Amino acid sequence: MDFKRGYKIKPKVIEATGEVTFTDGTNDVFANEITCRAYGYEFDKNLGVCYAFRFPRDREQQTKHETLSIKGANNEAQSGTENSIITGTKNKTLGDNQNSLIIGSNNVIQNGLNDCFVTGSFGTATNRGEFVIGGGTHLETADTLDERLASFQTSFILMSTITAGNQSHSAIVQKTGDIDATDTNLDVSHYIQKINGSVQIFEIDVISFCIGGTDGTVGNFDQWKIEGAQKTGTDSATDSLTQTTTYKINNTDITNPVIADSPTAGGLTVQCQGSANINLEWYINVKMITCKTAIDF
Repeated sequence: MDFKRGYKIKPKVIEATGEVTFTDGTNDVFANEITCRAYGYEFDKNLGVCYAFRFPRDREQQTKHETLSIKGANNEAQSGTENSIITGTKNKTLGDNQNSLIIGSNNVIQNGLNDCFVTGSFGTATNRGEFVIGGGTHLETADTLDERLASFQTSFILMSTITAGNQSHSAIVQKTGDIDATDTNLDVSHYIQKINGSVQIFEIDVISFCIGGTDGTVGNFDQWKIEGAQKTGTDSATDSLTQTTTYKINNTDITNPVIADSPTAGGLTVQCQGSANINLEWYINVKMITCKTAIDF
C-alpha cells in the first residue's frame, strides 16, 4: 500500500487479531487515531490500537494460534473464520469459514462454508468448496451484504456419489467418505444452492466409473454433458428448470443422469441412476453462471 498524501506512515500488516501494524518505510510504528481512520480502519481509544476488524475477546485469544491473513482496507472476517486469506477491499467472510481465499473487492463467502476461493468483484460463494469469479454489479452503489444485489458471476463446483446396482442417488457437493450417499435427510448445504432472483446456467460434465459388480467391468466408464437453466424468483415463487443431455462416451447401458431438485428443499443436484449388478462411482464437474437481479419477478 502506498503512503497517503500528507502521511509519513502506512499500514504494513494486519495481524490475525485484527491489529494493524504501520511502518515509516523502515521501522514498525504505531498509528494515532487520525492516521488509523485515514486508512479506513477503526481506532480503539482505550487501548490506543488501530484495528482492521475486531473479534470478541475470547475469540481474539483463540485466533492467536490460528492462521488468518487480511490485507487491504475495509475487509471483515466474522467469528469462526480460520486458516484463510483475505486480500483486497470490502471483502467479507460471514463466519465459521475455514481454509478459504478471497482476492478482489466486495466479495463474500457465506456462513459455514469451507474451502472456497472467490476472486473478481461482487462474487458470492454459496456452496462449499466453490471457486467463484465475480463479474461486478449493475448498481451504482452496492453493499456486499445486500440480499438484492444485482450481480453476475461464474463458478465451479465438484460433486460426487456412488451407486450399487439399480440404486438412484443424488450427487453431493464436496462429498467425503463419512457422508452416506443414501441419506435423503442431508442438510440443503450438501447440494447446489438455488439463488432467489436469479437465473443459473449450467454446463455439467458427468463421469460414471465402474468399480465392480457381477456384470461390471472395472475401468469401464461413461461420460455425459448436461446443459440446463434454473430460474428462481425473488421470493422463490417462480421456479423452473430446463435441460438437455448429450452422450460423449457410452460404454454401458446406463440411464442418463439429470439435474433435479435436491432431496432437501432449496437445492439442486445431479440425479445418478445405477444399473443392475454394476457398482459405479460418479464424478461431476459443474460450471455455473449466475445472473442475479435486484428487480422482482
